Amino acid sequence: GKSAADDAIIDGWLSFIWNSIDLPLQVAAGSSTEAVETDVSKALETVEKYLASSKRTYMVGDSLSLADISLAVSLNSATLAAAKPSDGSVLGEWQAMMTPQIETPSTASGGGSGVLLNGPAPPVENKLYRRNRIRIKEILASNEYLNQTITVAGWARTTRNANKGQLLFVELNDGSTGESLQCVLDAEKTEGFAECKNSGGTGASFQFVGTLIPSQGAGQAVEVAVTTGKLLGAVYGGDLEGLEIGGNLYPMSKKAHTLEHMREHAHLRPRGRVHAAAMRIRHAMAYATHTFFHNNGFLYIHTPILTGADCEGAGEQFAVTTLLGSDHLKPGVTLPVHEPPPPEDPEKKISKKEQKRLAKMAAKEKKNVDPTKPVEEKVIGAVDYSTDFFGKRVNLTVSGQLNVETHACALSDVYTFGPTFRAENSHTGRHLAEFWMIEPEICFADLTDDINLAEDYLKYC
Repeated sequence: GKSAADDAIIDGWLSFIWNSIDLPLQVAAGSSTEAVETDVSKALETVEKYLASSKRTYMVGDSLSLADISLAVSLNSATLAAAKPSDGSVLGEWQAMMTPQIETPSTASGGGSGVLLNGPAPPVENKLYRRNRIRIKEILASNEYLNQTITVAGWARTTRNANKGQLLFVELNDGSTGESLQCVLDAEKTEGFAECKNSGGTGASFQFVGTLIPSQGAGQAVEVAVTTGKLLGAVYGGDLEGLEIGGNLYPMSKKAHTLEHMREHAHLRPRGRVHAAAMRIRHAMAYATHTFFHNNGFLYIHTPILTGADCEGAGEQFAVTTLLGSDHLKPGVTLPVHEPPPPEDPEKKISKKEQKRLAKMAAKEKKNVDPTKPVEEKVIGAVDYSTDFFGKRVNLTVSGQLNVETHACALSDVYTFGPTFRAENSHTGRHLAEFWMIEPEICFADLTDDINLAEDYLKYC
């Protein structure tokens, strides 16, 4: 814009167009709903009244700006009927006038030195990173790879021999989906057959190259006829020393395992179906959370995990200290405590001059006390944290709310999403030792705004 005021108005329109027009149109994605059409129609009515009331040629000022470009591109690319201005309307005439201008390379005012008016920026494409395999999720999602040579890699959920050891069936999973892909190795046609057969079974890691074909058996639609098999990691569970390939002592087997069994073998928990599914769900929910708040103009604030503040109580549950030392096997560790003051000698007499000096020092110390800072209470016999790493007691946070509220008072709309620790010593599902909590803070809003934000978030996620 030509002034700071124009820049602010342009930013406001850009935010309005994104939240009220672009975002609902993306949500509709071709399958429009009545609610989306209503919201978009109301947004367009607002724009039309704005243009008609001031008889404006441009959204802001007397020249083309990013607000004009954003609105015109949104209207031109919209497929929803509600986003099409009617012929003869103020907005329709405005769109017809703007379209030739944004299709011609030029520069527009707003914020910086200008942008090229040749449509939306192309999507960012990876220049370097490429997978050297096809994920199982993508293979099972469509018939795109049918009858084509593909490379897959993953871990065996099950393996079994057939045709007197001449065939090897491997149920392969790479974590991209809960489903597995059957890979068939033939002793006469598959290079590396012997190595793959002596893998140890469940848990072994493979890379297969072969042709994706319709499955000849029941239970799966497609399978891979492997031409080249490579054993990436065998299972050394044949003996207690872990030197012999085999699955006899391997904690994972073909059958399902209880959650308690998987907790005892934490390094293998992601191989289990339940834990893997939970991680994929958590990823989707976390991504949706950040997307929702980002699209609504919130800033993501990282609040401290180690804190001396006790937010919402129960902050003393998990203390963090260096007073115990780094050697957890060292016996006889003692903690420093606040010692009582030395006893006064009843026979020692203090002169009046000394009494005045002591009284003057006490008054000076009292005067220098900062009322805005908490008074450190020293209890005789209690732990003295003055020699600890932080110089005071520190705990794992029970909430990031107290810290994020300070950011809200400067950045308006913020949220924190991180781990909190506040559990009681209980082993029920209602008392988790650690959980992640979403805590938004909004300024210049009332309780109704807060309720609406929470409802929108739940519907979005």
